[in-house]
Amino acid sequence: METNLYAIIVQIHEISGLESGEILEVTATDPGSVKDLAAFCTQTGNEMLSSEKMGVNFIFRIRKA
Repeated sequence: METNLYAIIVQIHEISGLESGEILEVTATDPGSVKDLAAFCTQTGNEMLSSEKMGVNFIFRIRKA
């Protein structure tokens, strides 16, 4: 489970290696990641499938454009 900012950035970069339509799951603990990852999806054209809070974690599912 990845929880720090550097780890989140590494996970986001992983999306570049995915095929269109594949899904990346990102785990974060920072509440600011909700806003940040929504902006990331808007800027890149990727689709935020879900954003949910599970305990102290925020789990995001992003579909590559």
